[in-house]
Amino acid sequence: MAYTCPSCGMVVQASAVFCDNCGVKLPDAAARLPAGMLACLRCGHSNVPGAVFCENCGALLAAPAEPPPPAAPTIPSANQMTHQPTLRSPGHPTLTGRLFIPTSGASIPIPPGKSEAIIGREDPISGVFPEIDLEPHDGLNHGIGRRHAKLTCQEGQIYIEDLNSVNYTHLRGQKLVPGQKYPLQDGDELVLGKMKLIYFKS
Repeated sequence: MAYTCPSCGMVVQASAVFCDNCGVKLPDAAARLPAGMLACLRCGHSNVPGAVFCENCGALLAAPAEPPPPAAPTIPSANQMTHQPTLRSPGHPTLTGRLFIPTSGASIPIPPGKSEAIIGREDPISGVFPEIDLEPHDGLNHGIGRRHAKLTCQEGQIYIEDLNSVNYTHLRGQKLVPGQKYPLQDGDELVLGKMKLIYFKS
């Protein structure tokens, strides 16, 4: 694009800094451009409006517009917030009740807070420490094994299970099959070996 020197009237290149005829310093290239034209800062070439790169030298004409910052997350108002119920994990069922020995009148509480408890005889030499120890109740002479039977609680129901004892376990007069669980009801009579026990829920 041509430009006329304001001093001598000589036509010069738009990118010229000095007039080739009179040597006068020419105005800045940007000031010589028609309205809307973009001057390249590297070579002085005039570019059409909206151009990003100079069509003469390829230089970047203007820094690209920065994208707008992301909108700040909106916090819902108290009226918009919906109440979410707190999920509670179900508690583990635990054993309850006691075992009553009719011949002696002794009442043995079942250890609370447990989901299972072994019935047997404590034997420190063998390292056996059942939760319900019948050794103080003449368990040995009544044929109670060290690990004779087991009480478990599942979904609120108490079960009795014979642990393959030598002298067996009976529930309501029925001999239990070792390894199988049988539901235990309030007032049920148990016989471990030769010892009679009655289960009470409380």
